[in-house]
Amino acid sequence: MDATRKQAVIDRNVDRLRREYPERFASLGEQDIRFALGTLIDNPGIADTDADHIPMGAVWQLACLY
Repeated sequence: MDATRKQAVIDRNVDRLRREYPERFASLGEQDIRFALGTLIDNPGIADTDADHIPMGAVWQLACLY
């Protein structure tokens, strides 16, 4: 995936997660969420889903592990 498309996927999902999980989003922080989404995009085999369908719990785990 090229860098422009990757950034668009990250931006779209940051907005989605901010709307769907406002408290958890605030407690984790946007920078860590962006990093976790980027990790998922670069390594699609580490989760059972893709960036457009990942729940906040899985983002939380990725941010903590990676």
